[in-house]
Order: sequence, then C-alpha cells, then structure tokens
Amino acid sequence: MLCNQPIKSSTKESSLTHFEFIKNNLRYITELHESFKINRNPISFRTELAIGSIQDIWSEFINEPFVALDLSLFKRSRSAAAYALLTLYAHMSKSLLRPNQGYFVDDQKAIQSILHCLIKVFHDPTFISKSDSARRNQQKTRDSLFGYALDLKEIYPKLMVIRVDFGYKQAVSRTNLPLQRIEDDWEQLLWYIKIKFSDSFAGYAVKFEHGEAKGLHAHSVFFLDGNVVRTDARIGRIFGEYWESDVTEGLGVHFNCNTSDYKATLKVCGLGTFTGQEPAFRDGIWIIADYLSKPDVVVRLMLPERTKIFRRGSLSEKQKLKLEAVRKKQTIGIIDPQPKHEQPRVLA
Repeated sequence: MLCNQPIKSSTKESSLTHFEFIKNNLRYITELHESFKINRNPISFRTELAIGSIQDIWSEFINEPFVALDLSLFKRSRSAAAYALLTLYAHMSKSLLRPNQGYFVDDQKAIQSILHCLIKVFHDPTFISKSDSARRNQQKTRDSLFGYALDLKEIYPKLMVIRVDFGYKQAVSRTNLPLQRIEDDWEQLLWYIKIKFSDSFAGYAVKFEHGEAKGLHAHSVFFLDGNVVRTDARIGRIFGEYWESDVTEGLGVHFNCNTSDYKATLKVCGLGTFTGQEPAFRDGIWIIADYLSKPDVVVRLMLPERTKIFRRGSLSEKQKLKLEAVRKKQTIGIIDPQPKHEQPRVLA
C-alpha cells in the first residue's frame, strides 16, 4: 500500500552505484523480454516466467541511490532494453513507486505495476523497432567479420588465429580507470603488435565488453601469417605479457585462449594455425564472429561518445591485390578452386 509518510533520510550510502543499478536492470529486462518472446500469454507470463526478474528489478529500485539519475544517456541510446528501462523509470517516478522519492511502497503493488508496465513496453512499436534493428545490426556485424576472416584465409594459405582477452586487475576494474583508458591502451597494444610482427600481421577484431567479474575488458582476435610465425600459444602469451607490463604498467591482466588446455575445452576450435578451409576453421570462426558481434548495452552507455564498441581491421591494398590474384587463378583453373562459401555447420 502506498503511504504518504516520507521515508526518513539516512546518511548511510547506498550499496548500489548508478552503474550497478543500470547494469542489473538492463540484464533483468533482457531476461524478461526473452521469457516474453517464448510465451506471450500474459497470464502464464505473469505467474511462471516473470516473477523472479520482476522481483529483482524491484529490489534494484528499493536500493536505488538517492542522487538523481542522469537519463540523457538512455534517451540517446538505440538499445531496446535501455528504452524499456527509461520508460519504466518514468512510470515508477510518475506513480510515486520509487522508494527514494520519500514514500513507503507496498511490494506487491510495485511488482504488479512493474509487470504491467513492461508488458506494455514489449508491445510498444518503438521497443519492437529497436529490438529488430539490434538483431539486424548483430547479424550484419557477424557476417562482416566472418567474411573478413574467410578473405584472410584465401590470402594466407596458412593462417594463424589468436584470441586473447585483455582487462584490468579486480581492484582497478571497480574504478573509473578502465573507462578512461581501455581504448587508448588497446590501441597502444595493437600498434606494438603491428610493429613487432610486421612481417606476419594480417588483421584483427576486438569487442569491448563489461562482465560481472572482469569489469571492462577487450575480447581480441588477431590473424597472422602462419608461414612466418609458429606456436600460437607462445605468441598469445607475448601479447598478454606486453599488455600487463608495458601498456598498463602492472595494472592489467590477460587470458590467453590459445593454450592447449583451453583449446581442449572447445567443442569446435577456431584457434591455432589452419592450412586449408577445413570445417574446424569455418565453424570456429563463425562461433567467434557470432560472439563478438553481440551487442553490449552496458558498454555503450558507459562509452556514449564512442560509436564503435566492436571494430575490426580491413584489407590493405596489398591484401586486396593478392586476394584478387588468388581468385583470378581459381577462376582460370591454374589452381584447384576453393569451395564456395556455404552456411557453417555449427551455429553459436
């Protein structure tokens, strides 16, 4: 029941920051929308699939910081989940259901109000449009990276694929430091790799992401000429050690995905050195491309001035000429034609 008695002010700081409030609610709204897509029956949706996420959202509002939340980031965001949170926040404010407005609020009343608001949002044409746009953009990005990797494989008969995740130590990851420098740090790393491995460097892709445990980090893939370099795990370690010691001056951490132990855990491994268009390469690259292309709304809100949370290299003029020559030879039959690109067998 909504009461007109103000909540007493407390000098104790809230356990949540605005960032945590936003991040958690975006995750719960996304989970709720996935449940909604599975079962669009409002009655079943209310009783079976939604209560846990709704309760989690209400818990975030109960612990919402008392400092006013800057809504401008949400208004500029193209994310469907961000639009839903903005709409919900406005609804909760208008209905006097946010506890930090100074009122006691009945739990069941708030939970039902959140549920009804979000069901309405999920039918909203603006939300649907943003959701469909995000899905199309993800597919476009995935296909672009997949095609880029296949082009590189045509250019380099022996292609090495290295994946390393770069981040910061836990004590640092919980500060603003990663926000301020991760892109510049990563560009410094890329510059080093291009110089250090100038005779073998072929291309790259990177996605900046925020994780619960890792904080802000960069999932990175590098392509090298396997006829020039060997031992992918060792090269991945070189990249990681340079990140930790030189780029971040001891503040960074890395995870080398090219170790034999890690590769052994993968059902389909697209890492290592490949000498042909074997299924493992195509299927593995498809999985990597699908993962790196998935949008991260939290990072987009954290770095609003940046337009490319995901980025990849492009073929140099020299690479384009070589690719053209390879395909010309295939056409006139000087060499055996490469198999036509087809849908990968493994989807992630």
